[in-house]
Amino acid sequence: MIRFIIKILGKILPMRGYKEGDKIRADVFLEIWILWTGIIFFFGSIGLSFYAVYIHEYLYFVLVALAFVMSIYAFLSWKNNKINLVGSDKFEHTNFLGKKRVFAFKDLDKYRVRDGNITLYFGKEKVFIDKASYMSERFSALLKPAMNGMYAQMPKESDNIFPDKSPDKEETRDLSYYYDKILKKCDYGNNDDVLNEHERRFMIAMFVDGEVNDGGFNSFFTSSSGKYANEIVEVFRVIGSDLLADVCEKAVSIFDGPVPTDWDERIEAYEKLDEAKVREVFDDCDELFYESEEDFEDLCMEYIQNHLDSFEC
Repeated sequence: MIRFIIKILGKILPMRGYKEGDKIRADVFLEIWILWTGIIFFFGSIGLSFYAVYIHEYLYFVLVALAFVMSIYAFLSWKNNKINLVGSDKFEHTNFLGKKRVFAFKDLDKYRVRDGNITLYFGKEKVFIDKASYMSERFSALLKPAMNGMYAQMPKESDNIFPDKSPDKEETRDLSYYYDKILKKCDYGNNDDVLNEHERRFMIAMFVDGEVNDGGFNSFFTSSSGKYANEIVEVFRVIGSDLLADVCEKAVSIFDGPVPTDWDERIEAYEKLDEAKVREVFDDCDELFYESEEDFEDLCMEYIQNHLDSFEC
């Protein structure tokens, strides 16, 4: 019930607060409407306490206590609950009480995705990522291979650290293989000039698919992947999806002109947009993207096979 109330408030309140000073707050963090939810609960508990005294109905103090606890929980969650990368293979998770733990991507045993929320299991420990969280593209780029089993396929200490390269042992080359290869080649998008046009299109398509499925078009445009926004319509048309290209074109249309490639300029332009219009357009686009009957992975694999020489270099 409480999560339902928070979800409704999340639809009403604007999702802002990506920066802390001049920097992004963390690689994963709860957006500021969570804090506003806590503030609403806090003042609601004060108002309800006065009302309870006024009508001499002290059972209302049960609701007062509940609202006050929720306000504290929301504030601590917004302030403390976050994830920061530690190098390229580990991350530090801070829970709502401020307790910090470091996890390695290679130690991910399993994961569960439910209603957009992600739970990562590391032995007896688990990390919960709420769908209301902002997730940076660099963290997403490292998490996805781990969730797809890339790290699970790495040799353990007890295994032979030299993989069998005999000609009769065929290497599995699925989307994860090519995606991981391209990300490493371009330093996870930080040096995309080294990519040829086909690798670049594939990478952008994967960025869009990952961000939209993680948090909708709102997540895409406000992440570092948003710098490719002016290319996504062409990308999906070239790989063979006119439907997704039309959806992307509708999403991009909320900006008056080209989407800024600089993150600061893009966030500034985004925050000047009419929130009601943005929410309406993005809700429609998210639904069309999720319900698309086209097989995104098959389209990408077909595109790779049609330009295989460009992906083998």
